[in-house]
Amino acid sequence: MFNLNDTMRYFLCPGRTDMRKGISSLCGVVHEKMNSEVKNGDVFIFIGSSRRLMKLLHAEDGGMVMYVKRLEAGRFKLPEYDPQSNSYPMEWRDLVMMVEGIQENPQQRLRSITLGRKNYLFCGNHEAAANMSVICSLLATCKAHDVTPRDYLNDVIARMPYHKKATHEELLELLPHKWKLQHPESALTKQEEEAGNRC
Repeated sequence: MFNLNDTMRYFLCPGRTDMRKGISSLCGVVHEKMNSEVKNGDVFIFIGSSRRLMKLLHAEDGGMVMYVKRLEAGRFKLPEYDPQSNSYPMEWRDLVMMVEGIQENPQQRLRSITLGRKNYLFCGNHEAAANMSVICSLLATCKAHDVTPRDYLNDVIARMPYHKKATHEELLELLPHKWKLQHPESALTKQEEEAGNRC
């Protein structure tokens, strides 16, 4: 039974963890590397070197529990590191966003809203502004799910004429988080790495 909630404290282990480690070995990592104890009731998060595998370790009534999630595409986005606690202190909301592949900076979010609000004044009419908001939402969703917006829009727009009579389920397959499963080469982090290697 998944027993995590927003009343708990969450800590991401610094650095990359050998994901072959099991419960006992990860308890040792918490003690030696994070200066804490799993039995305290906190939730400890471990990420592998590829950032595609995550393990959560937690003490519940009756024993230790370990949750595992592996991404089929994309990578987990890490929060800010806190040198004082030698960890990445997180809240439940931060964990959910990281598991879903979302990295949100409140200042960046407010800046985007402000810029968008000013731009919408020049859309011409309410329908144009609504269309613009849909496009902006798709772009933000692409970034949240590690999808290159240009690749996504080029492909989906080219396919739209063939989806005039598409069912609701078929249209859902065009959403970024579904689309990326068929286009792993369009992962945003992958393209950024390749660009960095060329420099």
